[in-house]
Amino acid sequence: MRGYIYITLKSDLCAASGDGFSLSIDTDICADRYGLPFIPSRRLKGCLREAAEYIGCERIDSIFGVSGSITSGSLRIGDARLRDHRMLCEQAEKSKYSAEKVLALFTSVKASTAIEKDTAKENSLRFTRVVDHYSPFDKEEMVFISEIEYAEGDEEHLKNICLALRNIGYKRTRGYGSVRCEFRPSEDKKQLEINIPDEDNEYELWLTVRLRSAAMFLGKSSMETADYIPGSAVLGAFAGGYLKNGGDESDFDRLFLSGAVKFSNMYISDGQTVSEPAPAVLGKTKDSKEIRYIFRDKEDDKPLVKPFKGGYLINDSEIKPEKEVIYHHGQKQGEEGKLLYTQEVLSEGQLFTGTVRGIGKDLRRLMPVIAGGRINLGRSKTAQYSACDIVNAKCVPVKENSSAVGKVFALLCSDVLLIGENAEFSTDISVLAKALGIESEAIDAEHSSLKYKTVMGYISVGRYKRSHIRAFEKGSVLCFITNTALPKYLTIGERQNEGFGAVKICTKEELTSLGRALPERIAAEAVSADCKLADLIEKNNKREKLRIAAINYADEQYGKVKKDFTPSFVGRLLLMVAQAEDKADLDKRVASIKTDNKREKAKTFIDSAEEQYSSEWREFLKIALTVIKYRLKEAGGNE
Repeated sequence: MRGYIYITLKSDLCAASGDGFSLSIDTDICADRYGLPFIPSRRLKGCLREAAEYIGCERIDSIFGVSGSITSGSLRIGDARLRDHRMLCEQAEKSKYSAEKVLALFTSVKASTAIEKDTAKENSLRFTRVVDHYSPFDKEEMVFISEIEYAEGDEEHLKNICLALRNIGYKRTRGYGSVRCEFRPSEDKKQLEINIPDEDNEYELWLTVRLRSAAMFLGKSSMETADYIPGSAVLGAFAGGYLKNGGDESDFDRLFLSGAVKFSNMYISDGQTVSEPAPAVLGKTKDSKEIRYIFRDKEDDKPLVKPFKGGYLINDSEIKPEKEVIYHHGQKQGEEGKLLYTQEVLSEGQLFTGTVRGIGKDLRRLMPVIAGGRINLGRSKTAQYSACDIVNAKCVPVKENSSAVGKVFALLCSDVLLIGENAEFSTDISVLAKALGIESEAIDAEHSSLKYKTVMGYISVGRYKRSHIRAFEKGSVLCFITNTALPKYLTIGERQNEGFGAVKICTKEELTSLGRALPERIAAEAVSADCKLADLIEKNNKREKLRIAAINYADEQYGKVKKDFTPSFVGRLLLMVAQAEDKADLDKRVASIKTDNKREKAKTFIDSAEEQYSSEWREFLKIALTVIKYRLKEAGGNE
C-alpha cells in the first residue's frame, strides 16, 4: 500500500549533508543537483523510529526492520521533497540557473558561537545553512512530502508515529527542525496497461524508468556505484515483487532461476534511444573529440585517437550517466566512535532502459509487480535510494534480424561469463569464439580489443557474497570473418537471465552508430508556462543589483555627508523613509528638518537616489542609509 508523509516546517530546518560549502559555510544542508533542498529518507526513517519507540509502538520491528535480519521492514520511505518538486526540477532545468542560485531562494545562513564564562568562546564562530521556515513563493510554511510504501494493517500505527514526530535534523534541541508530521494514505489508483496478445509467443517487454531518487548498484567497491542498472538487480526486484504480490511459488524457479525469463541490463537513455556500451576499438581525437576507429591503416593518415575506457554511445555521440557523492553518518557508536562515510550514487532524474524477455504467459505473471508504475531497484531499498518511476512499458514480439557476412565485429553489450574446457570460468579468446560459433582461424586479432574484469555479487537471502569470477567486460570487441549470417543480437554464456552474455554483431560502419531505438518514444514532460522559479530568481537578481548599487551610492555620498550627518540623524531619516506613504510625503517630512545644512544634504541625498531607482526608491534608500549609518558608527560619529 502507498501513502504520503507531509512535513510542515514550524521553524528553520537543517537536514545536514555532513559537508560544508567552500570556506563560508561549516554545516550545509542536503540539496539535489538543481539546488532544491530535501530531507534524506534515512534521516526521516531514523526520526520516525525514535518517535515509534517514544510512544511504545508494538510493531516497531515489523515496520522498520531489525539490523542483521534476512528480511527488511515493511516500510519503504522516499526522500521528503518540496511540494511540486517535479515541476520545480523541470523549471530549474529549463532556466539554466546554477544550483547555488536556486538554493539561495529557499535557504539562509545562520551564525552561532559557543559560550564560555558568559562570553563567546574563542574560535567558536560557525555558520550553518538552514531551510527557511516560509516558502519564497507564497510566504506560507514550507511543506515537504515523502512517498512511502507500507503493509496492510500498519496505517493506524503510522498515523500515531507521524503525530509523535516533532523535531528533525541538526540542532533540533536548539530551536531548529520543529515540524508537524502527518500521514495520509494514497488515493491514486492508476495502473499501467500493458498489452501482451498471445501467451505462447516470445516477447520483449521494453521498460524505461526514471530515477525518483539517487540509486546505487554494486560497483568496483561497496562505496561506488555501477553506471548502469544490472540485470541481476532487475531480476531481484521482480522476484521480490512477485512473492510479495502472492505469486505462485511453484513457478518461481522457472521464472527467475532457470532462465525462462531474461532480464537485461538497463542503460542510460535519452527517451528516444537507449545507449550501448562504447566499443573498445573506438575512441575520440584529442583536438576535435570526433569519434573514430582506433586502428589506423597508415601512420599519418589520421589524427591520434584516444580509446574509450568505458561510457556509452547513442548514434555518434558519447553519453555518460551523472553521479554524485552523498555523505552518511552512522549513529551507532563502536570502538572508533560515530562513523562518517560517503557513497557514490547515480543522480536522480535520469532515464534508463532495458528489456525483459520471455513468452507471453510468463510476462503476464510478472505484470502485477509493475502495475502501479513504481519499482525499487538497487541497494538500500527501504530508505534513501532505489525508487524508480516506470515512465514507459511496451511489449513487442521478438524479431530475429540477421547480421552481414564478411568482416564483422562482435560487440559485448554486457559482461560475458564463459566456461572453458576444465569446467572453470575462462577468459580465453578461443572460448569466446566457440561460444559465438566461429572458428579460431576466422578471428582477426589485430582489429579486436578485449577487456576483462572480475564479477562480484551479493545474495541478500542468506546474506553472503558470491564467488569472484573472471569475465569479458562489456565494450569488448572481437573482429572475425564469417560467410554465414549470424543473429544481429544474441546471448551467450552463463547467467543470461541476469543480464550477462548480450552480444551485438555489426559491421565497422554500424559500430560507430550505436543505440537501439525505443519502440515508443517518451514525450518530454510539459513545463508550466508560469515559471515561478525563474521569476523569483530574476526578482532576486534585480534585488541584488539594487543592493550593490545602493552600497556603491552610499560609498560615493559618504564623503559629502559625514560632517553633517550623525548615526542618530540617519536613523531618523530611515524612519521617515519607512513611514512615508509616497515620495511626496517623504519630501514633506524632510522639509520639516530644522537644521539647514542637514535638511539640504538630506534632500540632495534622497533626490539623487530617486533619480537612480525611481520605482524602488524606498528599498534603495533603506540600504544606502543603513550603510552610511554603520560607517558613521565605525568612524565614531558625533551624536
